[in-house]
Amino acid sequence: MKKPTVTSLTLSLFILIAASCTQQSSSSEDTQLGDLQHSFSISDKASDSFDQGLLLLHSFEYDDAKEAFQKATEADPDELMAHWGLAMTHYRALWGLQDVEAGRKVIQAVGETKEARLKKAENQLESDFWEGVEILYGEGELDERNKGYADHMATVYAANPDNQEVAAFYALGLMWAGYTNQDNLNKSAEVAAGIISENPTHPGALHYMIHANDDPAYAQIALTAADKYANVAPDASHALHMPSHIYVALGMWNKVVSSNIASYQASLHRMEAKGLGGKERGYHAMAWLHYGYLQTGEYQKAADLLAEIIGYHQDSTASKSYLITMQNEQRIEAGYWAEGLTPQKVDYSQLGLSEKSAMHFFNGLLAFDEKDAAAIQLEIDGLNRQLSKASLLVNDEGIAMCSAGPTRYAPTKEGLKKTQVVIHQMKALLAQLKGDNVLTEDHLTQATQLESECSYDSGPPFIAYPSFEQYGDWLLAQNRPEEALTQFNQSLSNRKNRNKALRGKVAALEALGRTEEAKEVKAIISQFAPAQKVAVR
Repeated sequence: MKKPTVTSLTLSLFILIAASCTQQSSSSEDTQLGDLQHSFSISDKASDSFDQGLLLLHSFEYDDAKEAFQKATEADPDELMAHWGLAMTHYRALWGLQDVEAGRKVIQAVGETKEARLKKAENQLESDFWEGVEILYGEGELDERNKGYADHMATVYAANPDNQEVAAFYALGLMWAGYTNQDNLNKSAEVAAGIISENPTHPGALHYMIHANDDPAYAQIALTAADKYANVAPDASHALHMPSHIYVALGMWNKVVSSNIASYQASLHRMEAKGLGGKERGYHAMAWLHYGYLQTGEYQKAADLLAEIIGYHQDSTASKSYLITMQNEQRIEAGYWAEGLTPQKVDYSQLGLSEKSAMHFFNGLLAFDEKDAAAIQLEIDGLNRQLSKASLLVNDEGIAMCSAGPTRYAPTKEGLKKTQVVIHQMKALLAQLKGDNVLTEDHLTQATQLESECSYDSGPPFIAYPSFEQYGDWLLAQNRPEEALTQFNQSLSNRKNRNKALRGKVAALEALGRTEEAKEVKAIISQFAPAQKVAVR
């Protein structure tokens, strides 16, 4: 027997969590993941697990969603939508972690041919959704399949404009097809907003609204969604983290910190409740929390978190990635290396240009501190080799070739350009160490010109020491505050309320005798960073 066509779901899962976790219900309360009003006809045997999986899927809690959909398929092997959900848990395209082979195995288990599988759909809606996974796991490069899925869901949406799940997966599909395409992002936000107007607690709609506006120019549009999402789905650790995408873009550093404390703690409670290993730790939230601490001037708290991840960095590829970026940011933002910590040499062979750039720049900065010009040159040479290798893997469209599988660490045209910025930054450090002001400025000028052509990075930036700030710091040292002020303002135009840029702006204004303006900037800093915790410039 099938469920009625429209259901209103508020998922109640009972899991053991510690009462001390902020934004988490106590161990005696139900877990909350949001509300759905879907019109799938799911069998009674599979419905509870399916509903659970769908809510988790919308908050990108993929592993837990996979468990739920697997239970649904075991409860009713003939429930096609349970297999659809299971296949979708392997398509983590916004993270660049899609597992095409695993998804294809799920599909093949339903039937040997596409025609045989589609015959199992009980209505047009099921057929339309199943057709979508056939496209995602079909032949062709990743970008081709993503565009095909978005086009397909556009057609389904046109035929079902009031169906919230059609709209939600259309909004997501638009971002898969073009996360750097502003038209796609605008349309995705528009579709998500339509869902929210009908169902303000739909976790997917709130989630996708944030992703579609994850840029300083658009972030204000999603601020209400960001503030609501963590309250709507407080027991999804990713939902607790996601608001900080908007908070970073708007320079709301205290909220960045609180969001990621909650998210990281939720990941620890999940590990404890499920008996999971270290690779399930919330490293993403941990890294964003570290960045938030640095922006709020909590340099010791940031150092403590860095010390913690040093102990975990062998757990997974992700932990290695975040360790590299965190230690680079620690040195840049604080202005010195954390006392008592040993810089870590991390194997980056399986990582991307962002991590490789961070590793070499970090080593270059430490060499600069030691006035070791030869060591800086070695880092420049090493990153140049990585850039040359990566350049061979990027096609004319600016994306990695042979991108059927995971693409998280695959090189892109944008990544190549940002790596060139970092190389110029290191060359500037080397020239500065040698006392060659002309060459220093030449490299800083080239770095800023290239960076001005680059897009915004969500969260902690690829170019961890924005070249505008590096140039501004150097100009201040040359007693050229007017030009330095221009550079700090340029950095702040794309990175609102960055602590280091604001402090540079204060120094430039004070050097120019513009004390009232300097006081205004100090007032901004005081909102999130206590004065007594100012870092070394």
